[in-house]
Amino acid sequence: MLAQQTNEPGGAVDYCAHAGPGTNGACATNCESYCMLFAGACTAEFPTTDECVAKCKGLTDTHGFDVNTNYYNDTLQCRLVHTSAATVTPSEHCPHAALPANGPCLGMDPTTTPSDCDSFCMLETTECTGDLQAYESVQQCKDVCGALTLGTADDESGNTVACRKYHSYNAILDPVTHCPHTGPGGDGHCGSTATPDTGSTGNCESYCTLLEAACKSDFDQAFPGTETAAQTACDADCAKIDGAAPNSGYSVAASGNNVQCRLLHVSRAFEDPTECAAAEGAAPCK
Repeated sequence: MLAQQTNEPGGAVDYCAHAGPGTNGACATNCESYCMLFAGACTAEFPTTDECVAKCKGLTDTHGFDVNTNYYNDTLQCRLVHTSAATVTPSEHCPHAALPANGPCLGMDPTTTPSDCDSFCMLETTECTGDLQAYESVQQCKDVCGALTLGTADDESGNTVACRKYHSYNAILDPVTHCPHTGPGGDGHCGSTATPDTGSTGNCESYCTLLEAACKSDFDQAFPGTETAAQTACDADCAKIDGAAPNSGYSVAASGNNVQCRLLHVSRAFEDPTECAAAEGAAPCK
């Protein structure tokens, strides 16, 4: 009714959003509405609404609602569209409405929908916290993200941001397993895996990419030659260090002579170049 009566510019759009399933803050937060509606229409993913809301806060919230424009793309609004549809056809729309992105909420065409640093870092730093924290700040996450290939929404492997975001979504339900895969090294799930022919290891591809981006002059001095040759030489050196293999884990408390410590300090080096020495193996990474 208010949407019909208002003469304010944009007022109808706001009132329509308030009348939608999320209410856009008028009656509850969009996450609160989503979690209550999903639990009613589908099988609840979490034991309490509060836990669901905490996980939901990592999603991109466009603060509006339109069934047509929000049917696709990785947003909270897309999940609200499919949660509403799930009240009629749950078997079709409940999988689309879940917090981990899938189906239409990956994008209209996931093979061409690019990932982005803002949504990845908001999701990752919401889902991976405490002892499972993979970045010390949102800015550090964005620094690392900016040095990596973005990839597309359907990536489940490869050294891309999209692969890490895939594991961030998996971390909603299983953070212990998946948070290490979202970190700067990818832990062998987002990057090279060990192969007999190349000797490449799980974390070294990412480490060498980040080292070149954050500490370019030091990297060029340590590994002269073409970019390909330099990366190959860096990878070979890295492979000799503890923690190079897949599933070695990752922690922002890392220290000692291991790849995880070097990954931590190369992540810091984007903002503080004095961290480059530790990223290359000086104390405390020796």
